[in-house]
Amino acid sequence: MRIGVDIDGVLADHVRGILPRIEAKYGLRLNYEDLSAWRYAVGESDMLLEIMEAMEDPEWVTALPVYEGVAQGLAGLRELGRVSIVTARPEGAVQATLAWLEGNQLAFDEFIRCENADKPAQAIDVLVDDHLPNVCDFVVRGNGVGVLLDRPWNREGREGMAEPLGGGRLRVVKGVGETVALLGAAQLHGHGLRFS
Repeated sequence: MRIGVDIDGVLADHVRGILPRIEAKYGLRLNYEDLSAWRYAVGESDMLLEIMEAMEDPEWVTALPVYEGVAQGLAGLRELGRVSIVTARPEGAVQATLAWLEGNQLAFDEFIRCENADKPAQAIDVLVDDHLPNVCDFVVRGNGVGVLLDRPWNREGREGMAEPLGGGRLRVVKGVGETVALLGAAQLHGHGLRFS
């Protein structure tokens, strides 16, 4: 099984990492649950633009917090198959990202940086991501399964998505650890994986 795992919102808690910068820059005190949209408005900007700007700062990248249980979850995924870190982070953040992965002892088999966030084009059977459009696109364009990490910014619009996208191919979980059990029970049907 080839398992693609996103970084931001899955392994790295980039939102809690950006909130102090937002407060310092805009005087806005937000909390994690406030961010109900990926492009959540922040002054004249939005969260995505602020995160992309922060990615240019290697110190910020290497100091990002890790979600609880991620190291154990990745280890469990590696027992099931080959784990590829699949990210759309900018080229300038790659070295700091690799240092962050190593510094947090997050084991993986391959690092893939996707241009234009084209994760469905990668040679993977499973995509574990926090961005609903990425997971939906992955399921629609291929034979693999998508695992969406439950986050405040992806809750709107996901009701009833699993069945229309080919039942048995999309699940929502709370953390990477849940993904291990879910994929352990996944079965090969025809030309692709399906959840039980």
